[in-house]
Amino acid sequence: MTKSDLIRKIKLILKHDNINKAENAGAKQGLEKALEILESNQRDLSGLDELDTTQAKAIAKFAIDFNNMKHNGEFFVALGESIEGKVPDEQFYKKLWKIMDEQNKKS
Repeated sequence: MTKSDLIRKIKLILKHDNINKAENAGAKQGLEKALEILESNQRDLSGLDELDTTQAKAIAKFAIDFNNMKHNGEFFVALGESIEGKVPDEQFYKKLWKIMDEQNKKS
């Protein structure tokens, strides 16, 4: 997946009605920050402290990893599918929890 593909997919997710549900607030904030990170080609963790939830920080961290070529964007695809109502697989949750645990240790 290219960066432009990923940016396009994130923009599509942010347009989906379900993203505005209260339970998706952290995902929405994280995706908005991820979009900002990708568009500015940010490669460090600056600005993540301003995010309200661990979920938002984890999503934004994936964008930083993508900019550093450590991730191929499949997390965002799985996240978008879950927001659309599709059930993500177990691997998605394992990745999410690993990143969230890393963020909690740094906090």
